[in-house]
Amino acid sequence: LDMYEKDVNNSYFVVLQEERDVLQKQLDLGNKENKYLMAKVLGEERTKSLRLNKGNSDGVNVGDAVSLGNLFLGVVDRVDEYSSKVMLPTVKGSSYEVFITKVGVEKSVVRKGGVQILSKAVIQGAGDHIRIENISTTSNVEDGDVVVISDPKVGDYLVVGKVVGLSSNPAETSRSGRVEMMLDSRYLMSVFINITN
Repeated sequence: LDMYEKDVNNSYFVVLQEERDVLQKQLDLGNKENKYLMAKVLGEERTKSLRLNKGNSDGVNVGDAVSLGNLFLGVVDRVDEYSSKVMLPTVKGSSYEVFITKVGVEKSVVRKGGVQILSKAVIQGAGDHIRIENISTTSNVEDGDVVVISDPKVGDYLVVGKVVGLSSNPAETSRSGRVEMMLDSRYLMSVFINITN
């Protein structure tokens, strides 16, 4: 019984520590214009979508962006009164306008005009990964450069991940590759929903 009690106390401490860390990450972002709602991730299926414990009664709507700090997770796809479902950008059929910039922006708020845009592009979900296409052949994009959402349906400029496996065929009219997300959705406990839209 004493051992079980210690396990429960340890689990509670781990949850509190994780919550403190995500709140600190969101506060460090310094983005005061938007209104965010903290939500807990529910359920086991975390590779295509996330189930959150906030819904219509909390002000969540279809199309709200979900993030952690300035890192993009997805967009709310379905909402009921007390929960919502977030589609991750890896899901087939998801598509977003993005731009590519150099490493460094993933630690702060991305502002229009505040970063050097190497190329505009489009990301599309491919089931188990994210494809990036329409990268200008004349740009200086390299593997490891940062991909930032610039899609009107998301609203904010949020970091998706880094370019990997960039094509190098000189006969191509545009380049393509994959995006490695900066957040692993399998290990998330808390996220933030932008409910200002």
